Amino acid sequence: MLLWSHNSDRRDERAWHIRIGLLIAAAGWLLVAEAATPGMRYGGLILVSAGSFCALAVFWTLCGSLLSQAAGPAGMALINCVGIAGGSAITPFVVGVLKDWSGSFAPGVLFVAATLLLTIALVTLVAAHQRATAVALEAS
Repeated sequence: MLLWSHNSDRRDERAWHIRIGLLIAAAGWLLVAEAATPGMRYGGLILVSAGSFCALAVFWTLCGSLLSQAAGPAGMALINCVGIAGGSAITPFVVGVLKDWSGSFAPGVLFVAATLLLTIALVTLVAAHQRATAVALEAS
């Protein structure tokens, strides 16, 4: 995490560091869902942890750079509340329903990987918007 965050600061680049971390985490979930051996699944969990924590460390700096000083605290609180709701209420419910439906945890784990891929797409959209805004400000 420290090296990842340091590299993000040194390069002054946030979006790619978030996306790559999330991609590593999604690949880890795929291993957890589909690997044949417990050792490979354990390796997948290591990737999930490493990728998630590295992305998360950089994520909050991106949020801080997007929100104004006045909107920052409320915006970050809203983001945190949505994340907590998803992580502690919605995702466990969906994983449980998928497990009951299929008889396996694999579809639920794949759902979690899919949410990470969706997050990568959203970070890409936010980064594109941030670049477009910067270009518009420079032009004016």
